Amino acid sequence: MATNTNNIEDEVRRRAYELWEQYGRPESGEKEFWLKAEREIKQAKGLNGTAPESSKSDQLPPGASRTRPTAPREHLTEKEIAVLLDTLKTN
Repeated sequence: MATNTNNIEDEVRRRAYELWEQYGRPESGEKEFWLKAEREIKQAKGLNGTAPESSKSDQLPPGASRTRPTAPREHLTEKEIAVLLDTLKTN
């Protein structure tokens, strides 16, 4: 069982890193990236009481894709801007 837990943790770690990179490597938000990655991995494996992700592929938002972006985004979301401004205010 410990090996399975370690494997999931490794998958979550890799996915959290991917998310961090996709969001432009911000200096904060590690917990949010980890939790999002953990939810995705557990859902994909059917470990959180939901069906595995492969059976829920139709629930992606319109225009969303499961593939990695080919280039970094040029603009930040409103939430990312707010987080950055809050970070600047506290420093």
